Amino acid sequence: MDGEYVALEKLPNISLDEPGAKWFHENGLVRNNEAILDMAPVWFKGGKKFYSASDGGFLTYRGRFFHKDGQTFVDLRLFQSDYVAIPVGRDPYKEIKTRSVKLVAGEIGIDGVHYRRKALNADESQRLLQLLSHEPMETPAAP
Repeated sequence: MDGEYVALEKLPNISLDEPGAKWFHENGLVRNNEAILDMAPVWFKGGKKFYSASDGGFLTYRGRFFHKDGQTFVDLRLFQSDYVAIPVGRDPYKEIKTRSVKLVAGEIGIDGVHYRRKALNADESQRLLQLLSHEPMETPAAP
């Protein structure tokens, strides 16, 4: 199950300018037990795909897959976000969230989102692999 995976995660319609649009986070996942989950907002209308400059927010997580009691899980830690409101007093970059993972017929399921194997374009793949090699799973300890 190593490789590149892509999924669409449904979002509410967040654009008043496009009432008939269908919004999603297009999630790219690169993994080899270590993962980068990159979420970019996209919308569809009339069978065409459009990319958002800011609506929906951009989120990038560092992840690690592991097995426990015969089940697969992934720990995820947010490390980049753009156009996302963060409540005062909360530091989501230090939070590690554990999610259950379902591995079925060559797909990875995380929180009801089904990732299918799909090669990313070369630039996107290289960008995510670069993040994977440089971003630690754990946050550095405070000095």
